[in-house]
Amino acid sequence: MILHKTYLLKNSIDVYITELDDDEILMTFHKITTRDRIEILTNSMVAKFIALLNGKNTIGQIYSLLELSPDMDQLNDLINFLFENKLITENTVDDSSSRYNRQEAFFDDLYLSQSGNVSQKILSNKSILFLGCGAYSGAVAEILVRMGIQKVILVDYKKVTSASLSRHLYTRPSDINKYKVDVLELYLQRINSMVDVQKVITLINYDTDLSKIIMNDVDLVVNGLDEPYIGHTSLKLGRYLAPLRIPMYVMGGFDAHLMSSGELIYPPQTPCIDCVQQYFQVALKDWKPFYNLSNSIDYSNDKKGDMSNVTYEDSYNYSHAGGLCSMSNFSAYLSAASIIDFFLSQGNHLTESIMRYEYLLNKGEITKFKVGKRIACEVCNV
Repeated sequence: MILHKTYLLKNSIDVYITELDDDEILMTFHKITTRDRIEILTNSMVAKFIALLNGKNTIGQIYSLLELSPDMDQLNDLINFLFENKLITENTVDDSSSRYNRQEAFFDDLYLSQSGNVSQKILSNKSILFLGCGAYSGAVAEILVRMGIQKVILVDYKKVTSASLSRHLYTRPSDINKYKVDVLELYLQRINSMVDVQKVITLINYDTDLSKIIMNDVDLVVNGLDEPYIGHTSLKLGRYLAPLRIPMYVMGGFDAHLMSSGELIYPPQTPCIDCVQQYFQVALKDWKPFYNLSNSIDYSNDKKGDMSNVTYEDSYNYSHAGGLCSMSNFSAYLSAASIIDFFLSQGNHLTESIMRYEYLLNKGEITKFKVGKRIACEVCNV
């Protein structure tokens, strides 16, 4: 019976009361998470009733405190209204020690088709493959594991160098000369001992057999391979993943685009990788990567031999585009938020156009590119 139930006015709801004439009250419910507002005209007794929904008092106890006799029809209407608008919850356990307590409260407001607890369980069942464990990918992996992702696959062939310490947040001086996948694995397991980390130490080349690295049950691939160029690696991956219906997130946080949001590729819901590449070939036509192969490296057996000790600096003579650790992490935070939204909205927030954002630090501006599908594309227009 409803009189024996206990309800809680959600902690993410701010309530404002404006007293009008003749005991009339304007109650404004402000959802902190979404900035949504709901207003009702009622009386002071209803306002007092809602204020006593503290997760401790039963409905019957609240009526006793107010010295009222319940009108069951009005009571049911009020409780249903509060429930339908996600203003109260039956979850009366104040588990403030729960690891994901505040996160679940946020999800509860943002994804109305499911509870915050269900959203958290969805995340815990997702599997993400990271190609490359650089500054960007390492930061994305850290954020997602902190948020509850419990299965990750790390792919990289490089070792930590002294230069890594200024960019890769998961590295320490004692990690120099260790494989990045090993260092990142231990770092993630310190965050959550329950996380399942699989590692692959290999170089992704133009002729790499991706079927030996990417399992069909992975839920998302994060492309953090910016060598020799992110456009080349994304094209190879995107064409492989599209028929398998595996989404790919293309990194921001590289070279001249250190504060870019990157983009999620999942055709036909979004433009395919070929449509995206065609667009940026025009939009970024004046920016081309330039590399000079080093004469000090023997590349004749690089497809067979161990490349782990060959650094990017050894392989190429080039000038680094300047940048800050905070810039690539800005990109990583944007990407992680987009990935979480993709999982929890079940892709419902995807559109036929992709928006890539980029913050220009020297101007304090955010630019954006809108990438659409090509009319004749057979991948996008199925």
